[in-house]
Amino acid sequence: MMGSLYGARSESTQYTLAMILRYSSAAPLAAIMILLLMLPGVVFGVQVENLSVPEPAKVGHTARLECKWSGQDWYSIRWYKDDDNFFTIIPKTKVKTATDVYGVTVDVDSSNEYVVFLKDVVAETAGDYKCEVMGEKPHFVTSHLTKTLMVAEIPSEAELTGLAAHYRVGDQLNISCSVHNARPAARISFYIDDQEVPVQSGYVWLPSPTTGSKLDTFTTHGYLRMGLNRQHVPRTSLTCLARIHSVEPLKVQRVILVDEPQPNHASLNTGCSSTWRCEVLLLPMTIMFISFANHILLKYS
Repeated sequence: MMGSLYGARSESTQYTLAMILRYSSAAPLAAIMILLLMLPGVVFGVQVENLSVPEPAKVGHTARLECKWSGQDWYSIRWYKDDDNFFTIIPKTKVKTATDVYGVTVDVDSSNEYVVFLKDVVAETAGDYKCEVMGEKPHFVTSHLTKTLMVAEIPSEAELTGLAAHYRVGDQLNISCSVHNARPAARISFYIDDQEVPVQSGYVWLPSPTTGSKLDTFTTHGYLRMGLNRQHVPRTSLTCLARIHSVEPLKVQRVILVDEPQPNHASLNTGCSSTWRCEVLLLPMTIMFISFANHILLKYS
């Protein structure tokens, strides 16, 4: 049985175990412990199993970082940003220590051995965060995981400009939607009656984002220009949607009032199909009417 257990191990390992079995009264237990330590997947002490960070953290908000680990005998929990230690918990002394690291402000009272809260997130809070759990003496075995925290700057709203109070069929809708000082840059799209207007339609223009007025932010503009027709009468909804990373998008929605086209009385009376054609046809009639009126005036004057 021993041969089958040791068969996958190196000759040096088998020799070591053989010597333990031969010369020590506690050899069977020691041999079993050594074997277990060499088995894949067997973990002693502490083990960090998962690290979660917000995706993304938002400027001005609080970020919650959670480190899930297992094990009984642990000596300390240490948190690092870009390899700089900013928070430590040592359970035996019940001491929580926060160290100044640029861009990191720890809510010490709310944080514990599993969760750390970062207050008042700023752009500089972004970075690589590591949770490291250290086991007890004599070996102080450590386990850790690292994840990247992104920080998003989310403006309070998107701005929609260029809308008129009323439109008529045939009028041109010419509006812009803007998002200022966002990070990463916003992605803008337009919807008419909940149907997205594709860029390929030629009605939408999305120029490249420009640099925002705040550090490492972007300003994005989107433009929609399209004609209104009878399917938009009497009203239609217009929506600008601005997506920033994976947070809930900024949404601006307006109702556009659209009337039927202005009646053309000349067209109705003469049956002509265009204004310039009506003017050409009515000119002789106008001259005849004026001549007849002058004749009447001269006759009875």
